[in-house]
Parts: sequence; C-alpha cells; structure tokens
Amino acid sequence: MPHWGMVIDLDRCIGCYACTVACHVENGSPPGIWYAPVYEQEVGTFPHVKRVFLPTLCMHCEDAPCMKACPSKAISRREDGIVLVDQDICCGTRACVTACPYGAMNFYGGESGDFDGQLTPYEQSLQGKYQVGTVQKCTFCVHRIDQGIFMPACVESCPTRCRTFGDLDDPESAPSKLIRKHNGFALRPEAGTSPSVRYVTPSLRSDQPLSDRRDISSRKALQQQAAGSAVQAGHSSETQAHSGNDFTKRLQVEAKPQNVRGFTVSLWYVFTGLAGGLYLNRLLFEIDMGQVLGLSLAHVLGIILLGLSGLILIMDLGKPFRFLAVLRNVRSSWISLGAIADFVFVIFGCLLLLPSLTIGGQQPLAGMLWASGGSGWEPVLTWVVGAAALFIILYPGLELAASRSIPFWRTTLVPLQFLGSALASAAGAAWVVSWLANSPAPPRITAVVALVSLLATLLFSFIHIQSARSQQGAALMSADKAMKGTLAPYFLWGNLVFGLMMPGLILALHLAHALPGGVLVLAGVLLLAGNVLAKYSVLKAGYYASLL
Repeated sequence: MPHWGMVIDLDRCIGCYACTVACHVENGSPPGIWYAPVYEQEVGTFPHVKRVFLPTLCMHCEDAPCMKACPSKAISRREDGIVLVDQDICCGTRACVTACPYGAMNFYGGESGDFDGQLTPYEQSLQGKYQVGTVQKCTFCVHRIDQGIFMPACVESCPTRCRTFGDLDDPESAPSKLIRKHNGFALRPEAGTSPSVRYVTPSLRSDQPLSDRRDISSRKALQQQAAGSAVQAGHSSETQAHSGNDFTKRLQVEAKPQNVRGFTVSLWYVFTGLAGGLYLNRLLFEIDMGQVLGLSLAHVLGIILLGLSGLILIMDLGKPFRFLAVLRNVRSSWISLGAIADFVFVIFGCLLLLPSLTIGGQQPLAGMLWASGGSGWEPVLTWVVGAAALFIILYPGLELAASRSIPFWRTTLVPLQFLGSALASAAGAAWVVSWLANSPAPPRITAVVALVSLLATLLFSFIHIQSARSQQGAALMSADKAMKGTLAPYFLWGNLVFGLMMPGLILALHLAHALPGGVLVLAGVLLLAGNVLAKYSVLKAGYYASLL
C-alpha cells in the first residue's frame, strides 16, 4: 500500500495561483473556501526586493490532531495516508478547526458567493454537494486517485512543476528523491504531526545544516522527525526556530487570531464550571443556598445550569440534530469524554435527589434503594457525581490545553484556572442566590473557599501570562492582546482587577471583620462577571502559531 505525499519546490513557485483555482474547480469547494491557499510576501530592501510564496494545503498528517479532536469520529485516515472528513457524520463542533496546526480545516456555514453574494453558474451547479454546517478540506483529490489518476489537480495545473506527488514509502519515488536530495522540511515540525507534505529549496546548498531537516525518504523517517521535533519543542514550541533556511527566515507568515470560539462557547464553559462548582462546594464544604421541594437548591441549580450548557453546545453545532455523535470518540476527544461526564452528572444527580423530593409534606420516593440510610448506595452515587462534577469543570480547559495550533492555550494552567474560577464563582453564586431566594446566608467557610480559589486563579493567570510573554510569536501576541490590547478591558480590568482582586479584598475584610450581607452579594456578582470575562478573554486571545 503506497503512502501518498507531496513535495513543493518553493524556488519554482511563482505565485500564479493556478493550483488554488484548479483545486477549487476540481473539487467544487463551497464559496469562500479554498483548499490550497498560497501565502505571499514582499521581502528585502529597495532596490533588492522580491516576492516569495508559500503554497499550502492539508498536510495529511500521520498523527493528525484534527482526527483526535473530532468527537464524532467524522475524520479518518486511510491506509494510503489520506485524511478525509465524512460530512454525513460531521456534527460541526469545529474542534478540528482549532486543532489543526496548518489552518487546513474549513467550516462551511452556508456562506454566499464572492460576487456581491451571488453564486456563479458553476457554483450553482454544485449546490448540495457539500452539507452546510460541516467541515471541508483538501483530499489530495482522492476521487482521482481511486480512479487511477495519481495526480491531484493542483499538481497537474502547476505551470512550473513546483509540486511533486507520489509514494513516500518508496525510496525511488520522485518525492522521496527530492526530499533526500534537497533536505526536505516540514512546516511547524514542533507540532509533531508527521505531515505528508514537505518543502524543498534547491537553491540552498544541499550540505547546509538545517535545524529541522533529516533524510525522510520513508514513512519511518517521517515519524522519527516528528517525534524528535516534538520532544525538542515541548509546550514552549514557539521558542524554537521553525526552520533553519534562508527561505523561512525571510518569509514571515503572520499569526492569525482564532475566530471559531467566542462568547457563546465562553457561556458554555461558565455554566459547565458553575454546575460542577456548586455540587463540589456542597459536597466538600457543605455550602448550600436553601431548599426547594425538600431538595438542595445548589444541587438542583447545578443540574439546571448543566442542562443549559448542553443546550448552548447543541445550538452551537453546525448540525444540532447530530448532537449524540459527540459521544463517539472517547479515546482521544475531551469533548466526547466531557459529554459522557455531563450525562453521568445529570442522570445520577437526579437519582440522588429523588428520595428527598417532598410534596405536600410527604416524600413519595423515600424508599428508593439508594435513599439515605438504605443499602449504602447513596455514598457511592454521591462520589460518582462528585467525580463527574470535577471532570466537567476541567474538560473544557483540558481540550484547550491539548491544542497544537494555539500556543496560548497549550498549557495545564488553563484547566487549573477553570477549576479555581469554578469554585470561586460557585461560592459567589451562593451569596447571590441566597439573597434572591431570601434564604439563610451561606456559612462562613463560603468566604474561605471563595478567597482561596480566587487567589489560586489569580496566581495561575499571572503565571500563564508571564509564561506566554517569555515566548515568541503567537503566544506573546496573545498575552499582549489580553493585557494591553483589545482584550485588556475584559481580561485585565474586568477579570483580574474587578473579577478577582476586588472580591478578594472584600472577602479578606469580611474574614477579618464581618461585613453586611449586601457587600458579599456584590463580591459574588463580581466573581460571576469576572468568570464570564475570563473565559471569553482566554478564547479570543488565541492566535494560531505561524506556519514558519
């Protein structure tokens, strides 16, 4: 079985965009979606100026981050190395879009044509080929390969023959020879994806030492290169040189902000965290807000909030009616694991509540097997729900931390911030809800939990920002955007100052000298608002790492 791959000769590319247009025509990709974009930039100083080009496409990685991130298992890799998206399974979470280090995944939201919103006759003829709400990408023109035409449209159309396609497992194939002769290199080798697309610059001396080049004429060598680069790079990937040749030094592909996740997803994170935080605070510290129908209000509110977060997630999907598909990829998708934890929390949480349900002074379900004082199943269910509560707080942050495309997210400090803010804002919610419900004020330990949690969150946030500032490229841009750029009103002032520092000062004063309940309610409101702004800021601060 061949392992299909491509080599692109950057010396030959003249920026004619024949590959981009041929791909668009051959595949009939939706309006506004281009599988084979070409980056270009003018370099040098007058009068010695030239334009350089970087053709890109899906890299068909052996260790494809998109495939791991997809919760519905819509992305698969064939035996011949081609990575494909099944649009009949894709539910449109767009997790693959933010997971891809190369920007090769395109979400089709039903955009109109490029000509004043009008479709060309050709585009009209292709209506219905692609499903709105799914992700599209380069396929190496798999339909041609399956017909025995071993040449993608981009390769066939290139007038300078800068693209070479063939079997990377065959040392005598044309791409393998080019890689071996000219020390072929990969884009973003620190991502550790082992891509099937390589680049060469023959104008450089073949014996010139390069930081990320090796003999990669076989699949085994490709894997070794990716593994070695990943080990060297670690989480601070952008502190490493992406390439060591003159081409990559003179062409700077600008890091781009992610626009896939915004306020809607931040609300999903906040509601999920609050649901888990309310339950854990009640379980570990006996922090409650009163009762309704004999049921713990904190417990009931946690289930309601998680239900709302699930509804937000479903409505944010490209294909909402396929929401159950997010449960399929439990081996590698944090979203799949989190969705299962959501179901565990809601189902078993409701079962725990039923024996305490009081109607007309009676508890009709008090005789259930897991009722308090019964067979002993109540403690088991209690801690099962507790474990689910902890996981639903952490998994959104763990999913962000697994990203190989956005350096600002790729740190364990993100889920730790999510945990701290969940416990702190849940304590804040206890004051607010108790005041609104005219219930007895939460115990004094509520202030202790909130203060410790917000101080931990503040510490994790500070370390996160300082760590990003010590890096280069996208991570530094993210930190600057959060602290002194367009997000400073939300992250610096809304989250750090008013959402953490001011409530911290109020709580410290309260523990030293008891303050009126209204002041604690204010602290709770600030904690909740700061939590929302923190999630929004972390998401919107994300920049995709530069390809070079």
